[in-house]
Amino acid sequence: MGKHPQVLLVLGSSSWGGGERHCLDLLLGLQQSFDFGVAAPNDALIFSRLPGSIRQHPLNSESRLRRISELLQISRQYEIVHAHLNRAAENLLPLRLARIPARLLATIHGMSSPLPYLGAHRLIAVSKAVQNSLPGFLQQKTSVIYNGVETLEHSCSTPSSPLRFSLFATIHPNKGQLFVARSLKNYPLEGIRIHMVGTGSPQNMAELQQSIEGQNILEFTPKIQNLESFWEKTDVLLVPSYQEALSYVALESLSRGIPVLASRTGGLAEVLVHPGDGLLFEPGNHTDFRQKIEELKEKLPRMQKHLKEFPFLTRRPEFQLTSMLESTRTIYQSLLLNRNH
Repeated sequence: MGKHPQVLLVLGSSSWGGGERHCLDLLLGLQQSFDFGVAAPNDALIFSRLPGSIRQHPLNSESRLRRISELLQISRQYEIVHAHLNRAAENLLPLRLARIPARLLATIHGMSSPLPYLGAHRLIAVSKAVQNSLPGFLQQKTSVIYNGVETLEHSCSTPSSPLRFSLFATIHPNKGQLFVARSLKNYPLEGIRIHMVGTGSPQNMAELQQSIEGQNILEFTPKIQNLESFWEKTDVLLVPSYQEALSYVALESLSRGIPVLASRTGGLAEVLVHPGDGLLFEPGNHTDFRQKIEELKEKLPRMQKHLKEFPFLTRRPEFQLTSMLESTRTIYQSLLLNRNH
């Protein structure tokens, strides 16, 4: 064991997404103050991204009972167990009933059932919208800590012709790719091109391919990692999700000086407060979506100028990576002080 307080980050998924990225940011940013371990299904992608100094605890990916039993033994080595996403958080109640000495914390990354979070001593919500979706007794032990990003470079400073909208997301009905395709099928818009980038289930990807067939302004690339070349060709980020707790990609876009067109859902409304940062449309509303595209086409040069003169993260420090790290450090320290109560 190391000389610092011991913190176990627990993930329930094998994939790579916002929750996994959040964990990696935490352990890389706070590893000078805490000794971290990561527990996740044995085929989890996060293991390939961990520094050698981080203890790895692969869990049985087949049996939930075996997974809980393994996690129970592992958790006794740590002072804080910090679960991310529902499948990990649902393990906290068995750990609490087993009276392990660790303090139990969970970060809620999405709009979901509160049941997995009943076993936590403390909760973190990634937006006020997530916190407000919880029952009152859970809200009382919840702190809002926004996802944080660093300032990123973007080479495009003037609008392209045609304007290039990018949608970076897992191909899934909730993420809105089909909504975009259906909105534009019989209402072709001039002067824009929309590039969707992502992967998903074979069924969802096949349905998307079929929906964009014959629509010249829509393009799909089945990829999600190493997006730098796509960012370089982006004028506007598109986030048409039906539900979105916050959206890392929206923060990355604004940190690059790229405006965002997003649905008015979850934490996105907390991000896009200033009209110079982007526009919001009603989720699932085809007419409003098309109207906002036309409005954004007109306002884009002013938005780009605004984001260049008044950088997003300078105006909104609550979305800086350092803010997220320091706020989480404070929660950890509070849990350590109260672990005997």
